[in-house]
Amino acid sequence: MKYAAVMIPTLCRFEHFVALIDSLRKNKGVEHTVLYIGLDYPTKSSQWPGYRKLLEYIPSIAGFKEVHLIKRSENYGIPKNGQDLRAIVEKEHDRVIFSEDDNVFAPNFLEYINKGLARYEHDGRVAMICGYRHFYPVVFEENNYFLQNSEFSAWGYGYWVQKREAIMDGVDYKYFRRIIRNPRKLYQACRRGWNHLKTIYACSGRRWNNRMKDVVVSELLFYKDKYVIMPKVSKVRNIGWDGSGNIDSDSYLTYEHHNQELDQNETFEYEGEDCHVEENARVYAKASYARDKKWHVFVRVVFRVIFGG
Repeated sequence: MKYAAVMIPTLCRFEHFVALIDSLRKNKGVEHTVLYIGLDYPTKSSQWPGYRKLLEYIPSIAGFKEVHLIKRSENYGIPKNGQDLRAIVEKEHDRVIFSEDDNVFAPNFLEYINKGLARYEHDGRVAMICGYRHFYPVVFEENNYFLQNSEFSAWGYGYWVQKREAIMDGVDYKYFRRIIRNPRKLYQACRRGWNHLKTIYACSGRRWNNRMKDVVVSELLFYKDKYVIMPKVSKVRNIGWDGSGNIDSDSYLTYEHHNQELDQNETFEYEGEDCHVEENARVYAKASYARDKKWHVFVRVVFRVIFGG
């Protein structure tokens, strides 16, 4: 089996990073996996202790086929650090697993992702293999995975470099401007939830920086008719809802994420047939905790449709 390289940008969250690495090292196939770490440079005094611990810890990481540290000599910031690291990894590998530094993985995460990348390599419908599964009441048939294009999750996902480039090709603010000026597509965005409309609005402005955040990728998947694979039981638990990162959360979401069920099986085999249950689109639209019902988003969209800007 061909193994994807793993890339992780980080800065100073030492405890989170160690938990992530410890969980990956318990995975079958880790000995065939090349790890790339993009270590950014601190800008605040509070970041130095964790940064220094990471500098000391990273050289001791064992169990992987190779470990590459890309250490910044100045602060790149979250977008640039990740983008530059991605460019380095993609020069050497045709398939990649991306993770932020606050994820904990199931012992079969690598096997699930790598088998998915092999299984769907030549399937034009499938864009990425996501390890995380939203805790919504998703509908299943006789399968332990499902296809959907309602919401993308960047919390530990595998992709093919060539397919990702194809999805991003030709995407700029004008792409999203055409969506909000198309009545049918605008109606689809509203039906999926106001958070989707808000993303399209934000990306349709001339000042959009072309940053491919997870919410942006969600829109591209939907409008380009592509799908992601997600597991029935999540292979990822996000422990970054503790105020250490850039997530604003309430106590309910913090508890739900930090205590989400995680698959404990050591191996994974895809069971059942490929299945995209139409009802799941309604489940995501209704259950998404990112759902936004603010009508002022619609007012702004209408203003942009009429006057531009």
